[in-house]
Amino acid sequence: MFILRWEMSPRLKRWLSRVISAQRLVQTNLIYGAYPVAEKYIAVLENTFYYKDWAKAQRKFLYNDEAVETDPLLGNMRRNLLAENHLIQMDGFDTDLIRLAEQNPSNKAAFHYAGVFYLLAKDVMRFKTLVETYYGTDLLPSLPVSFQEAVIILSEKDPDYWKRFGVSESIVGRFTDYKRQVLAGRNNSNALPGLMYRSYGDTYWYYYMFK
Repeated sequence: MFILRWEMSPRLKRWLSRVISAQRLVQTNLIYGAYPVAEKYIAVLENTFYYKDWAKAQRKFLYNDEAVETDPLLGNMRRNLLAENHLIQMDGFDTDLIRLAEQNPSNKAAFHYAGVFYLLAKDVMRFKTLVETYYGTDLLPSLPVSFQEAVIILSEKDPDYWKRFGVSESIVGRFTDYKRQVLAGRNNSNALPGLMYRSYGDTYWYYYMFK
């Protein structure tokens, strides 16, 4: 697969995975009011170069139910806590989010957040299951741009698969240009991430390959 040819070092993959997990743990514990645990992970992220500003911004939610409940993301999640008697994260944070959305289909934010969770973790197989299960339902009547970009990664050489999920012609065209530029610059691997960032830093393809 074209996209998979660019590999991060195992050390970088492990570091990124830990950072993403720490971010999710901060948000999850803020949602559930487990402030001491959230504070622990905020402190960890404050010691990173790239994520310290994000971590500091989360401190306003600590021990402040009002701030959490008025936040568009955290507040919505807290208001839609599982009605069933599931232990928190027994099956995983992503499963909790999907259950929340299934109980209240108008709560599309929870469902989309589960998809984003998979994309950030580069868990394409779970993302594939999510899309193939829910696309065309009330929870996922159409795909956001980042989801469409990820669908191309799922089956890069099968345009019929993209059409099945409504990937737009503009996104297909942009991917074609993206792939062409990566191939053209592959002999200059050190400069390639910076060069591609200029035009494609906002795409999931860039994130998947270079971060």
